[in-house]
Formats: sequence, C-alpha cells, structure tokens
Amino acid sequence: MPPMQRSTTHWTWLPGLVVLAVEPVRWLVRTWTDPAYDSDGAWVALLCLGVLVRCVTSGPAERDDTALRRALWLWLGAAAVRLLGRVLDVDHIAALALVADVGALALLLRTSRRPWPVAPWALAGLFAMALPVQHALQQLASWPLRVASTVTAASVLRGVWPELRREGTVLLLPDGPLSVALPCSGASGLVLLGTLALAIACRRRLDRSAWLLGAAAVLAGAWLTNTLRIVILALGPTEQWLLEPAHTVVGLVALAAGAALPLWVARRLPERVPESARHVAASLDHRWWRLMGLAFSAAALWVVQAPHRPLDVSADPRTAQLPAVLGPWLGQPGEPTEQEQRYFKQYGGELQRVRYDTGAGHTVLLVSTTAPVRHLHSPRACLQGAGHTVERLGLQPGAPEPTVVWRSVDPDGHAWRVQTTFLSAAGTTADSASEVVWRWLAEPGVPWMLVERVTPWEACQVEPGRCEALDHHLFASLEASSL
Repeated sequence: MPPMQRSTTHWTWLPGLVVLAVEPVRWLVRTWTDPAYDSDGAWVALLCLGVLVRCVTSGPAERDDTALRRALWLWLGAAAVRLLGRVLDVDHIAALALVADVGALALLLRTSRRPWPVAPWALAGLFAMALPVQHALQQLASWPLRVASTVTAASVLRGVWPELRREGTVLLLPDGPLSVALPCSGASGLVLLGTLALAIACRRRLDRSAWLLGAAAVLAGAWLTNTLRIVILALGPTEQWLLEPAHTVVGLVALAAGAALPLWVARRLPERVPESARHVAASLDHRWWRLMGLAFSAAALWVVQAPHRPLDVSADPRTAQLPAVLGPWLGQPGEPTEQEQRYFKQYGGELQRVRYDTGAGHTVLLVSTTAPVRHLHSPRACLQGAGHTVERLGLQPGAPEPTVVWRSVDPDGHAWRVQTTFLSAAGTTADSASEVVWRWLAEPGVPWMLVERVTPWEACQVEPGRCEALDHHLFASLEASSL
C-alpha cells in the first residue's frame, strides 16, 4: 500500500478510535487519582510509555505490510469489547479495550522490528497492569487467596507449634489469634510480580515452554511472598510488626524473596532480536479498508450511546428491616442521598439507614441485594473515596455475628468506629465482600445483607457495654424480622 493510501486509511479509523477511548481513558485516570481504588497504575502507564519511546527512538523498522491489517482487526475486537462493557455497564470490561489499543499501536509502530525490539503483546499486557487489577482481585478473589494462604502458613507453622489450629482464615497461635486479612491475601504480590514478569517479557524471547515456566515462577513467587510474610508475622512480635513501618518492611523482604524466582527465569531467557519483516500483501484493497474505517467510526458513535442492560441488577431482596425501636432506643430513619437513590433505582437492591438515639450517635446502614458483586464491598472504598484514612483492625471478639472492625478518620480529624457484617437470607455469614461473592456463586439468587454500624470512636471506648448491647439487640431484631 503506498504511503499516501496508508495515511488516508489511518485517518478514516481515527475518529472512531478517539470516540471509543474517551470514556475508558477518563475512567482509568480517575482510578489513578481516586483513593477508593488505591491504584499505582499511573506508574505502570509511565513505564509503558518509557518502553515505547525507547523502542521507537532506537531506530527505524523494516516495512511490514501485515502490521496495519493486524492492528485494524485488533481495533475491531476492541470495539466489540467496548460495546460489551457499555451494555453490561462494567467499567473494567470497557477499559480492556485500551489494552487492545496499546497492542494495535505497538503493531503500527512495528516495535518488534526496531533495533531495540519490544513484543507488542507484552507491552499490551504490561499496560493491562495500569488498570485497577489489584482492586478487582481483592473484590473477587481475595477470599480464596486468603484461605490458601492460611492453609499454607498453618502447614509451615505446625513445625514450630504442633498444636496450632486454623479456623477459616484465622490462625490460632499460642500468643493469640492472627487473622489473615485482605492485605495478606497475596493479591498485591501477585500483581507486582505479574507486572515484573510482563516488563521482562517485553525484551525477552519466549516460546511455549518459557511461557509456562514464567507463569509458574510468578505464581510460585507470589505464593512464597505471602507465605513468608505470614510466617514472619507469626514468629515475630506480631502486634509490633503489624504496625508501620515494620509491616511494610516485612512485606518488602517477603516480596524480594518471591521476586527471585521470576528474575531467575528471566536470566535464562535470550534477549529479543528484531524480527524479519514478511512482505505479504493485504488481503483487501486499501479502498475497502478505507470504507471499513468510515463504517467503524460511524459504528463507534452508536457503541458509546448503546443503552445499558446490566445483568447484575438485584431483584427484590425481601430481607430484614431495620426496626423503628431498637431495645430502649428510638430510631430516626435517614433519607438516601440523590446519588444513592439513582444508584439503587438503576441497579436494584435496597438501602436503609437509621440513626438510633443512644446518646452516642449510633448509625446503622443496611444494604440488601441479590447481586452482591455489584452492591457489596468493604467500607474502605467509600470512606477512602470521601477522604478518610481507613484502618482494618480485624475481627471483633465476642460479637453475635462475624464482625470486622475498622477505624476511620475523616478529613476533619474525627475518628469513627465502623463495624461490618455480611449475612445471607439462608443464615450464612462472611467477613468480606469477596467471601460473599464466592458463597453467592454456590447459591445464586440468595439475598445478602451488609450490616454496617458507624459510631464515634470514643463512644465504644468509654462505654463498650452500650455498643455490645446495640449489636445484640440489632441482630436479634434482624433475625426476627427475616423469619
């Protein structure tokens, strides 16, 4: 294809590409700045940009007649992904189209044929790590990761304490229980080592066996990282090492040990060399590609306006109701905000909020849904998004139901005690949103509830009996109203 014809073909596709990318890019940038996502993706995106610039400025590439065709087909696939994300109203899916865009750009720039070559698929995979991958893993997969980590750590620690027992994700040590919570699920180590492996793959030659060996090294490294972290915390002065900066130092030491495996594999892989171009004529005339570009740009306008048809809309949950009177305390119902009203109208479910006149300002929030993947999450996301500093303190001993306690400090410096409990209409309990998702998959359609209690921090410190009494009255009332 002559240069002028190739340039014209590019321009016919460009409007559609820009239209499809605007909203995913806007969402992705927001995940980098929104504390609710706690994402370091911006640094990964900068790494991708640096690798791309280094590659392109290393020198010219041989002509490749197939690059444009492969890139355009990849963009067509990205448009289909963007449409799926739009219809299902799932931003994570729509953002995957950006990964395909990066791969297509690398093909057009012929990064694999430059003097400092980079594999287009590896560069696209590295950019995928700029998405909030860790946030998604923690929401969907942290519970099985926590269980696996607890089982492995228990097996190792029984060599020191044969009497050690495990209850779910809690290790019952001689000095007291150690809860394997979300930070110890291994999600962060898996993401960091995956990012390292993809960065290495950009500049190494990988065949099928190297692929398998590299994937095994990442998984084994993440397993070693997490197991070592839990074992160090259990063997050392646990309470002191759970505090900063000791907790971060322990994590970095364990991560360095886990990273040794993929780095060992990388040293045994040959460096990538520039690929030889294959001058294969395009299967379609440039005029057809131009017409396809115009059709693509027109279709892109329809894609971004396609109506939402999310599948994870909650049916009527028909769960318990918060009582107007809780024990000796009167309740004052709270009105949902406009944002909350729009959200629950669009995605179903039910939100109840009642403030009880206990003299300390206890507020109870109840979210009921049959679509927990959409509705239920830890309070960290909302509170960090509102500018709070949030710390997970662990499971509350002696609570009537499994309850996780959080300490949240708002931007004005006020501290709050936040207690969260997940309950199903079938009587099942969970201590995290990820566990809810997996239990719900085993019994789809069963309604779940998030019971959240918010109290000024000092209130439960000064009068713990009042907080305990409220919890007992609350769960007794919820059990009675759900019968």
